[in-house]
Amino acid sequence: MAICFEDNNSPSSIILEGNSQAVQRQYTVLEAASDTEAYDAVAGVAPASYQGVGRAYIRQPWTMSHEGAGVYRAKVQYLPPEVSGNDASSENATAKLLFDTTGATTKKYATDADNQRYYRWENGGSPLPPPDLRGALGWDGEKANGIDVPVPALKLTLEVTYNQQFISASTIKDWARSVGKTNSDSFLRFAPGELLFLGATGDAVIDLGYLNSVQPVTVQYHMLASENITSPYKEGDITIPRKGGHQYVDPVFVDWIEASKQKSSRLAFVFVSTVFKEVSFFALTGVRT
Repeated sequence: MAICFEDNNSPSSIILEGNSQAVQRQYTVLEAASDTEAYDAVAGVAPASYQGVGRAYIRQPWTMSHEGAGVYRAKVQYLPPEVSGNDASSENATAKLLFDTTGATTKKYATDADNQRYYRWENGGSPLPPPDLRGALGWDGEKANGIDVPVPALKLTLEVTYNQQFISASTIKDWARSVGKTNSDSFLRFAPGELLFLGATGDAVIDLGYLNSVQPVTVQYHMLASENITSPYKEGDITIPRKGGHQYVDPVFVDWIEASKQKSSRLAFVFVSTVFKEVSFFALTGVRT
């Protein structure tokens, strides 16, 4: 498990353009198995706000460097409210939410066997007894091919306008590294695991010396939402206790020979796999929801 602590030379003061003062605190992370674990370790130690002399400062998304062997260094900047554009509680932050609920199509291979009925051919005499498919779908006489079905799918784009202090080359690099990760924290009222980060888009005017933006920047965060299933449900005759929104379900069928010598396909196993790693969406965006 990762260990995070604040360095001895932290905090320090930084004078920004316009003579605004920021506070920078530095942290070291040890024994981190991944970037995500290091981020979460910093999030658990670095306070969301910092009370300076006579005023409070708001935490910004931080930059991190990997030193190797599970060691990370993090620099966390705290800005006064009037120049902090990356916290949803700040009056300087504005956002627009774009959504698409048209759904998606997926392959479904089995349904609850109790919902499956068959009807016998009676004209010209009774055929052989029907194969017992036990909920298998798309049976072609050899295997269950499944059927294409529409499923709920919510595509989201969160458009946030920040003051220039937020965006840097390191920030953009962190967004790129986080594509294909799910939310480890609650975000936009979605439970952990229900949002998949698809990347960020935008443009910024930067200072080539410091690689920081020098003007306000509008960023679009693209996400795919899928609901966690927290109560038991069935695939064919198999009960699955729960499934995360972006976990994958893989059915495994076996050939089955009935007593009547009829061949069928039975759902024997269901694998529920976690494919995506997690990341703090608050750390990615600075948006507190």
